[in-house]
Amino acid sequence: MQLADKIAMVVGGGLILLGTTVMGIFESFFTGHTVSPNGNLGDVVIHTSFDPTLRAYAIALGLLVLFLYGLFRFANRQQWSGQKSGGDEVATPE
Repeated sequence: MQLADKIAMVVGGGLILLGTTVMGIFESFFTGHTVSPNGNLGDVVIHTSFDPTLRAYAIALGLLVLFLYGLFRFANRQQWSGQKSGGDEVATPE
């Protein structure tokens, strides 16, 4: 695995996990914000520590990093540069 592979997985995957898991766990367990009813109408007011758009942007940025890395890997394949890849040869008995 190359260094670019590791960087893309850590940055892209880290942003996705930050937006879903880390912020969700922090929101659920470590804050006193709860759901409270608002009068007799049945409306519910939700108090959040993190803005939902912040979580959405973190997830979208992580997916964008992984998508751009996928495009980079697709564009830089060895087959496109005219070189043979290592697994295409067929072994013939001598």
